[in-house]
Amino acid sequence: MRHRFVFAELFAEVGTEPVQCTTLDLLYEEQELKADIVKIDTQGVELPTLKSGSSLLENTFRIEAETGFVEDYIWETTYAQLDEFLRSKGFTMMNLENHRVSRGNSLALYSKPQPIWCQPLWLFDVVGNQVTPKREQTLRYLKIYQTLDFFDYNYELVRYFNQIGILEVEIFQYLETLDSWIKEKSLLSRFGHHLLGWLLEGVSRRLLQKFQQLFHYGQIR
Repeated sequence: MRHRFVFAELFAEVGTEPVQCTTLDLLYEEQELKADIVKIDTQGVELPTLKSGSSLLENTFRIEAETGFVEDYIWETTYAQLDEFLRSKGFTMMNLENHRVSRGNSLALYSKPQPIWCQPLWLFDVVGNQVTPKREQTLRYLKIYQTLDFFDYNYELVRYFNQIGILEVEIFQYLETLDSWIKEKSLLSRFGHHLLGWLLEGVSRRLLQKFQQLFHYGQIR
């Protein structure tokens, strides 16, 4: 497929070199590797890489990977295969950045290029899978998702966590307000050293203590 596009020369083989590799599950077992977020760019072997980390992925809830729509490399796995695998693990694709390439002919300058590879983002669908996470995981979910601007999804999580009894009523009521998300975009990322700086005057000391307790349990690995 690659020889049909203008970047064909980038895939010309110039030599081979043996490389020693390991798997994510071996790292999980031998080094007690844990990850809330996994980001990989493995030049066409994203699916085998993630399949080698089934144990690691059990507690991962954000995955980013550069992957192709077509096979540019020999035996390259594609986005369609990767998406099917991750959906089977409970993930849903939330964002997709496409990269387009033209064919190497005289009409390339006038044509819309074809999407060849992409950078997708998958999130573990806590609500859709009806999962009850550990209490210390809830803030990590909210903090990480907040940085992605998925306000509606984050709000859905807040309501779900309150429904299953993980999120305290006071925190739920505070996060129910629109200003909590829109005016203070970095709301959940400001826990910790800046916690006292952004809390409104009306927030009680008891609520502050609960926020601090949540932050203690919500450290991102």
